[in-house]
Amino acid sequence: MSTKAVVQLVFCALVFAMCTTINLLVTCEEDCYIEKERVKSVCKESIARSGPYVSPVHNPACIEAVRESDMACICNILTEEDEEEISPLKLVRLAREYHRPLGTRCGSE
Repeated sequence: MSTKAVVQLVFCALVFAMCTTINLLVTCEEDCYIEKERVKSVCKESIARSGPYVSPVHNPACIEAVRESDMACICNILTEEDEEEISPLKLVRLAREYHRPLGTRCGSE
């Protein structure tokens, strides 16, 4: 096989790998956006920007949403607008309370 053919084959493989990775990231982000909105909606009392943190022990919908969500992904996609409504620190506390893994950053914090 000629060097030119090998280079073309490697190039095609790299392009395919990049496209596959981009599609997976887009799919994961779309799922994560849905999870973020669910957690924001059903856990609003626990993660509200104002007031103290409220454990959701009496809010089974919130507990279920947290346990079923990728909390690290949610933290990664928090926007400034989200942070006007919810507290990233309270979101971290909520995730830790239900043993959900997190990254090193949550929103702007």
